[in-house]
Amino acid sequence: MSDYSYVRPELSSASHADVPSRIRGGSLASSTARAASAGALNTATASSAVDSPWKPRKHAGANLFVPRSRLEEVVLLLLLGESMARKEAILSQAPEFFGMRSTKFRDAIITYDLCAVALARVRSYKVLARMLEHSMKFSFNEPHTWTQFGLVLAAEGRHHRALQVLRELGCGERNQADVGTCLCAARICYERLHLYREGETWSERALRKDAASPDRPLRARCCVYLGLGHTLRVKTVDDHHIRRALLAEAERHFLESQRSERRE
Repeated sequence: MSDYSYVRPELSSASHADVPSRIRGGSLASSTARAASAGALNTATASSAVDSPWKPRKHAGANLFVPRSRLEEVVLLLLLGESMARKEAILSQAPEFFGMRSTKFRDAIITYDLCAVALARVRSYKVLARMLEHSMKFSFNEPHTWTQFGLVLAAEGRHHRALQVLRELGCGERNQADVGTCLCAARICYERLHLYREGETWSERALRKDAASPDRPLRARCCVYLGLGHTLRVKTVDDHHIRRALLAEAERHFLESQRSERRE
């Protein structure tokens, strides 16, 4: 998808409206004839656009956004689609609207996923975070949107709020955070917020969720995160016996990770 072959959208009769301004030299009669022909062409174009109900209308003016690349046009169309999907979302949680609400939410999710792909390419996380924040009003009990919102906030650098969103998703009665989401929350606690105990809690929650799956694909990664949490917490402890116990526990988790998967 190269932008070298990209053709910018045409504006409404913009090439004809500036014909008189481009006339340089020549007789007065020829200039008048050209201006008359341009005016007749504009009138014919406007009348044909009005007369034909199937021809799309084109806006003209100074305050128009014209995409300069294929990516800008894609983002523009996705933003329009997101605005339409947000306006058509059903907020009522009544049982009789379940089918229609699910359909509208599925359409909105597709739009948000495409927006995430397009905007993450140019690192425009602020726009994506604002869009997902608007979607929270109709995303009750929907872990996919909450997970996206938390990850986008973390990518934008708002780590405290990202952790708050992930807490709403993974704690309490719902507990809808999967193994990957728990590990992402643990990484935020370790690297950005220095909340080592909470990071260990998230890692233990991820290990329990991974144990519920039959093949346990992320067991080694969960053990690594637990070992890292114990190792980092050593820096906050002054008692020698507690430090030795934490280091021994970290070594046990690292060895368990090595036995689970050699690549770790």
